[in-house]
Amino acid sequence: ADDGSIPIDATCVNIDANGGVRTGIRFGGAGTAGQMLVVQNTGGEKLTFNNTEGTALFKGISADHDVMPAGFVGLFFSDGALWNLIAGGVSSDPDVGLLAS
Repeated sequence: ADDGSIPIDATCVNIDANGGVRTGIRFGGAGTAGQMLVVQNTGGEKLTFNNTEGTALFKGISADHDVMPAGFVGLFFSDGALWNLIAGGVSSDPDVGLLAS
């Protein structure tokens, strides 16, 4: 649902919004430093993170890159306070995979 939480108690999380675009997505906790989490958007719609870092618990989140498109798979690592997205691309494009809302 809108403002839903991504659970952090599994290594891989599949999200399916069941036909509705969802906004305000956040992580269910900050995790433990070094913890890894694979997040898959297995639904056919986009999912938009809350773009406030402290609410989403997602390092560097902003409206410039806060949308998981349908089919998105991301690898996130916790630094103990926030989740960090590890994605392809070069250092000038570290958020490859996320789109603007």
